[in-house]
Amino acid sequence: MSNLDDLNTPHNADSTDYEQPKELGVTQVPRKQGVNKALVIAVVALLAVIGVLVALLVTRHTPDDAAKTSAQTSNSAQAPDSAHPDRQGAGRSGQNGQSGQGGSGDSAGAAPKEVPDNIRKIIDSQHRLKADDPRAKGKVNARLVVEIYADFRCGHCANFSLNVEPKLKKMIDDGTIRYEFNSLPVLGEESVLAAQAAQAAANQGMFWQYHDALYEGLATKSVTYTADGLTDLAKTVGIKDVEKFRADLTSPQTVEAVRKELENGRQLGINGTPAFLIGYQYVPGGIPFETFNQIVNSELKREKAA
Repeated sequence: MSNLDDLNTPHNADSTDYEQPKELGVTQVPRKQGVNKALVIAVVALLAVIGVLVALLVTRHTPDDAAKTSAQTSNSAQAPDSAHPDRQGAGRSGQNGQSGQGGSGDSAGAAPKEVPDNIRKIIDSQHRLKADDPRAKGKVNARLVVEIYADFRCGHCANFSLNVEPKLKKMIDDGTIRYEFNSLPVLGEESVLAAQAAQAAANQGMFWQYHDALYEGLATKSVTYTADGLTDLAKTVGIKDVEKFRADLTSPQTVEAVRKELENGRQLGINGTPAFLIGYQYVPGGIPFETFNQIVNSELKREKAA
């Protein structure tokens, strides 16, 4: 395959016709000047093309999901409604289950096309693949790598993390997928501080416990997004060295780590949360387990045929 345009129309062996997806709205991430323009252009082109392909696969919702989506009323200038993580977003939430405004396309079970080498390299560069990574679950040699980009104050992220993530355990344990977390704090300074707190917890090997506590706290409105409040949460989670946590929370190293991760999201063109790279598919928005599993199986078929 010689150019990216060939990926614009997904297909399978039966040459199924597909409906073009509606534009996907997202919470916008402010862009900074001076980033690597060649990388930005290449990756935005990648995501634009793959997004067309994958949006058709990832937006199937049950009637109950649709009812929840229609109830979302949060305003983009306001903090999210943390009492209902499945109903909130930074702006009005579209049916794609992502913070922002937009629509959805139809889900289809087509096997995706082969991915060109240049796209593979860009996506592969996102994978950390370190055995001792405190923000990853699964084997470094798993069949597929899944990257999640999330904000700790995003209701759709909380909904996915609390309700779908536990169902991924079998896939993770049996080596089907490796699951890597990336902070994308798009909802303001409190989100940035929460991301720094999660990094401070990771420094003591307690990332996933703190991750779960943050999202549970979002759902129950029990988290205070201040240095004191996030330190209190660390005590509740059982982080042993609270003084180290407090120091790491705002240390230059932690601040820089979160800044770099946010900048990476900007360069990838990911403007809303949650978002995923599942194998070589870009998936914008929260999705149910059934759809996640469908995409994983589709990617496994692609890799087997490669």
